[in-house]
Amino acid sequence: VYYYFDTGARHPDGRRILARLPDIRSPAFPKAYQNAKAQRTKHKGAEGVKTFAWLCGLYERSPEWKKLAEASKQLYSRHLGYADANFRSADGRSWPLAIITAEHAVSLRDKFADKPGKANAILKALGALYAWAMKPGRKYVREKITEGVDPLEGGEHDPWPLWLVEEALQDKAVRLPVALLYFLG
Repeated sequence: VYYYFDTGARHPDGRRILARLPDIRSPAFPKAYQNAKAQRTKHKGAEGVKTFAWLCGLYERSPEWKKLAEASKQLYSRHLGYADANFRSADGRSWPLAIITAEHAVSLRDKFADKPGKANAILKALGALYAWAMKPGRKYVREKITEGVDPLEGGEHDPWPLWLVEEALQDKAVRLPVALLYFLG
């Protein structure tokens, strides 16, 4: 007689994955059974485990998020999406907040090093999320993972020198767009 435990997982073809247990009379049986149950519960999603995806969803439903300008919401949402895609296990589950550290933020920044503007925007969005999550009354995270992480060089454009702005304002072909961009930002 063989004993198997239904893990709750399935093969790609739909068959259940069963874990072999020791004989029921074996002293190893209780521990093996307990471990198998714990693994199944973990795979189903342990209640109370706060994940990165959970935190992003909570932030996007918060009053602070609703106060942001539409453009800021779109940018933060897009860049937090890049972080969320990287803060996942091989089987697609979101990482628990407790394991995400500054090293992960640096690794994420370095992954996008060929696009410094994007890398810096991801850091900025992560910083805003973690600053919100650390506020009194929330304390969902212990540290701001972007604290001390330097942005990459070249993520911003140098501002126009004053002489170039003055010259552009004299040119009738570009005066209006330059004035609007320069004076209205």
